[in-house]
Amino acid sequence: LLLVGPLLVAYALAFALAGSGVYAVLSLERPFWLHLEEVWSGISLRNVVSALVKGAAFGLVVGLAGAWHGQRARSARDVGAQVRSAVVSAVLAVGAMEVLLIFVFKWIRS
Repeated sequence: LLLVGPLLVAYALAFALAGSGVYAVLSLERPFWLHLEEVWSGISLRNVVSALVKGAAFGLVVGLAGAWHGQRARSARDVGAQVRSAVVSAVLAVGAMEVLLIFVFKWIRS
């Protein structure tokens, strides 16, 4: 999941760009190249790197939560409870990681 997280972020960004381009062409009647030019002018390398780092970090904590709780299942009956615990742990861990990364990125910028 450490490698898949950034790939999922890139995939989502590509579809967001394609969807916004379709909207710009069909609803706003603007050329697609003009839309791309305006979008690229607002994106910095810092934003792209931080999104990919966050994707990797979130994939790491979700994978660790799933592995930790998966190893704690003693029987087939325990699997449902452990899945629920893993989801709750992953959500909390992603939130905590988000806060940590905010502080880290602010520290790097200063």
